[in-house]
Amino acid sequence: MKKRALQPTGDTYTCLFEACINSPWPADGLKMATHLRNHMIEKGIEPNLTNYNVMIKAFGRCSDIPTAFKIVDEMISKKIKIRVHTFNHLIQACISDKDYGLKHALIVWRKMLKMRERPNVYSFNLMLKCVKDCNLGSREDLLEIVSLIQKHMALLQIKAKVLQDSKTSLPLHIQHNNDHKNLNNNQTLKLDCASNKIAEETLDFGNQILEDVKINTNKTQTQTTDLVLINQNNTSLELIENYKRPEQHVEKRTAPNLLSKFVQIDKILGVQEVHTPKDKFAIIGGQEDFLKEMEVNSVKPDIKTLTQMLPLIEDTLEAENKLLETMQILNIKSDIDFYNALIKKRCFRQDYDSAFVSYQTN
Repeated sequence: MKKRALQPTGDTYTCLFEACINSPWPADGLKMATHLRNHMIEKGIEPNLTNYNVMIKAFGRCSDIPTAFKIVDEMISKKIKIRVHTFNHLIQACISDKDYGLKHALIVWRKMLKMRERPNVYSFNLMLKCVKDCNLGSREDLLEIVSLIQKHMALLQIKAKVLQDSKTSLPLHIQHNNDHKNLNNNQTLKLDCASNKIAEETLDFGNQILEDVKINTNKTQTQTTDLVLINQNNTSLELIENYKRPEQHVEKRTAPNLLSKFVQIDKILGVQEVHTPKDKFAIIGGQEDFLKEMEVNSVKPDIKTLTQMLPLIEDTLEAENKLLETMQILNIKSDIDFYNALIKKRCFRQDYDSAFVSYQTN
């Protein structure tokens, strides 16, 4: 390209970093990626979001995790919005560290939740791969993660308290609405535009906090009171009494799950070292609560999710059948890789009859 006087674009650098990722020799790929990044700095080439993401992916795959995190710090210093795709590349970088990769991945996950980025199906699949391939470290490393979660939970509680205080301090003007005489002369409460704007700015703490506040508010109110948007110009809200809405049943989760935004810290009775894949999977919810966490984030698992979950669940026929039932409920079509992993798992525990049944089903 230089000989032909062609100017490289952002796509050119993206493809070159991808070539470093696909190198069969990671040390050589890391050397070329470092040279390419230094070249961009020397020439004053400003990377775009795609370039930053592929750089994180390249240095992470080549086992240079510090440089991958340094690039993220550079993005933050330049006020570039960190999206879920960037966090996914960081989790990929953590997987390259087999000794402490799970610890780093959990810290990245907490940072993602703190920045109010919702994980997608690739995020959950990467966490399963990290649980399978990486270790968490010592007991002190797990305590460090729990301490980080406690700080995050304390911050969320402070924000929730400010949110509730702001709701109680909003000015409400009681007025009679003559245009709605068919509502049995019920009183109406109007919120003006300025108060509405303040409420929106104050309530911007994440969808989960808003849902919790709505649930708590509904419990304190009577069953026949709720907020309804009356006028079409979206300038005010009116509180209509005797307006009925069906109550939503919210299932309470008590198991501590380190992937959840709201972790039940009080349910953690003790901390011990985690080594086996089953124990590592338990700290992120296990088979049941991991899928519930995906449901909370409106993420539907795919066949890759269940295939990666298969080696992490209990080595029993009951747990495997439960996973198969989940697949049917979610209407997920199985593939050859899933059944191969299932047959292999059953053959290892010498359950040849069940393995043969899986072969016939396939």
